[in-house]
Amino acid sequence: MKQSIIINSQDKRKQAVIAVNSITSDPLMQVTIEKAVNTRSVAQNRLYWAFMYDCEHTGVNEQAGKTKDEWHLFFKEFALLNIFIRDNTDGTAETMAALYEVKTSCGVDVYSNMKAFVIDKISTTSANVAQFTEYLQDIERFCYSVGIALRTDPLIYGRAMDKHHIDFSRINL
Repeated sequence: MKQSIIINSQDKRKQAVIAVNSITSDPLMQVTIEKAVNTRSVAQNRLYWAFMYDCEHTGVNEQAGKTKDEWHLFFKEFALLNIFIRDNTDGTAETMAALYEVKTSCGVDVYSNMKAFVIDKISTTSANVAQFTEYLQDIERFCYSVGIALRTDPLIYGRAMDKHHIDFSRINL
């Protein structure tokens, strides 16, 4: 079992201390403390909320009329959850495994309510730069697939996606 806690608040610091204090000597455990991987960049954050704004102002699909905050929740479930499960960010893989057990024992309604709670608590700020780049690409692919035009400043797009060469044909100005 591997657990990682990024200490970015007093609560997380307390959580880490509690985790270390709960370790017993059987089985033998190893604790490693290292500098955390950089979280998403300022450019990524700006691009992300520009995408959410564009989604909010679309009228081209069945999801038209959602607020940017509703789109934010939608994309966390649609894409970020899968990235976090794959990488087990903040224990997401274990949490979702436990939720699937709830689904089989308690039913879909209880599972759906609990999953909505978990998704609400997932924070995009937990994503590192690589994860957030992948997340932005997933959002971009989804938007293009349903006809949502994303207006993107080429400079911000290039910085956010860490691209030195920008494909201007993919950007609606």
